[in-house]
Amino acid sequence: MIYSLFRNYFYSKFLSPNRTELLKYFDNPIKSSDQEFLWGKNCNVRKERLQNTDEVKKLLKPSIEKFFNLCEFRQPKETKITDIWKCLYDRGSYQETHDHCGNDLSGVLFLTDWKVGASNFYFYDRHCSEITEFWRRCGSFTSESITYERGEVLLFPSYMMHGVTQHNHRVTRKIVSFNLYFPLN
Repeated sequence: MIYSLFRNYFYSKFLSPNRTELLKYFDNPIKSSDQEFLWGKNCNVRKERLQNTDEVKKLLKPSIEKFFNLCEFRQPKETKITDIWKCLYDRGSYQETHDHCGNDLSGVLFLTDWKVGASNFYFYDRHCSEITEFWRRCGSFTSESITYERGEVLLFPSYMMHGVTQHNHRVTRKIVSFNLYFPLN
């Protein structure tokens, strides 16, 4: 038996309980008037900041609740969406390895199905420089790629390093990403 010592690095990926509503809204969402991004200088992806409304919060709520139930964590009393944006990955697009520190939970709603040649979402172990070559050969100790389907939601702690590999498919890959903050009451 292998025992996991700490639960610092984890994620949950599942079909959203209200995926039909989510997809209908986010296939053509309301864009924010603020389209200035302070990040993305080291990536190649089209991005659109979305309007952060009560409707968006209501649409994301069932997925956030499912995450806390699956992970068996106590659900916070209050959830704030700190930012929400849509990314469009055309051929050659990619997103550098990064985190969303300062937030509590980050999420991705996949608007397209994964296909061979499409970019992969991946997690990257920020401590991989400490791992010897022996352990690297034994398994997935440095990065983990995630495949996906339309309507799936991926949620993970915002401090986890992640990115998107180069997109080499002719069909544009579309996602909505968001950051959540849980005020302590």
